[in-house]
Amino acid sequence: MKAITFKGNAFEYFKIWIVNILLTIITLGIYYPWAKVRNNKYFYSNSFFDENNFDYHATGKQLFIGYLIGVVLFIAYTIINKFFPTIGLVLFVLLFISIPWLIYRSMRFNMNITSFSNVRFSFDGELKDSYIIYFAYPLLFLLLLASLIFCTTFFDNIIVVIGTIITTLILYIFAFAFFSMKSTTYLLNHSKFGQGQFSTNLKVSKFITIMLKTFGITLLSFIVCAAICIGVFYLFLDSSNIINQLMAGVNDPSHITAIMLSILPFFFFSYFLLILINFTAIAYYIVKQREYIFENSKLDEEIQFESKLKFTKLVFIMATNMIAIILTLGLAIPWAKIRYTRYMLSNTYIKADNPKEYISTTQKQSAIGEEIGDVFDVDVAAF
Repeated sequence: MKAITFKGNAFEYFKIWIVNILLTIITLGIYYPWAKVRNNKYFYSNSFFDENNFDYHATGKQLFIGYLIGVVLFIAYTIINKFFPTIGLVLFVLLFISIPWLIYRSMRFNMNITSFSNVRFSFDGELKDSYIIYFAYPLLFLLLLASLIFCTTFFDNIIVVIGTIITTLILYIFAFAFFSMKSTTYLLNHSKFGQGQFSTNLKVSKFITIMLKTFGITLLSFIVCAAICIGVFYLFLDSSNIINQLMAGVNDPSHITAIMLSILPFFFFSYFLLILINFTAIAYYIVKQREYIFENSKLDEEIQFESKLKFTKLVFIMATNMIAIILTLGLAIPWAKIRYTRYMLSNTYIKADNPKEYISTTQKQSAIGEEIGDVFDVDVAAF
């Protein structure tokens, strides 16, 4: 197996990144489609497998029309929702109904404008399947959740409330795992590389197991971090004196403010640990889900994939990236993106011992769905 390599560097990307930001600000957002193209072209063209690189073929002009429509719709929705809330609610429902269409168009467009070694990718899924996965299933989950909460209101019992919370959590874990499995299967089983067909065989039970383990790790991390915070508060701070001072100066806002400022580093420390818990959960889920999806996916039943991400390494990268971005007031974002991308790709392996020759079979797609989705923040999480 060979790994994908990434040849970009932080200094090169920083120049692209800073120019994109400045031009987007100066043009009041109009330059955004061109900025997106420059950004994607850089990352795609610097991603190599076996000395061949990926490429991104969209143009700023191609994305601009869809982006403009999205901006106009967003502004119109904001104004209407402010002055005519009822109509705004109707528009929100229409947007919710259109989400599967936006995702479907986005999938088709993004695949079509991506190539490897001059061979295009494509997506041939059907719109009705998108509506089943991204509309029917979430709506069913919301109805079940609403019914559960509604039934609870008839009982004034703490045991019932606790049972409802536990049932809701179980329902959420199952629904999220089921949705992730269906969404990933839909995307992969309808994706093509040239005339080649991707395929995957995923089981919801595995996704549930990953979700449960993620929840367990999160809970354990929270307990450990809570113990650390309590220990720091009682061992390194004069906790009894702080509490007494707060009680004594309860009617003096300036006194309370002074005390709170003195223990502010403790709150920052606690907040950092909470963020670390979040990174721990996200990293574990990414590593295990990616590993499972890759090992059960193929191209033409011949080309195999493998993910070799390490959980602890990914947590370290995510945490140190965040620290660097905060300390540099955002200027380290290009370095963080390059670092994260390099790690993800260098641990993505492809086995292609006797690959056949692939040719492009795709047709031109419109970017309207993709860019409207961008404006309303509608996207499908990448694995």
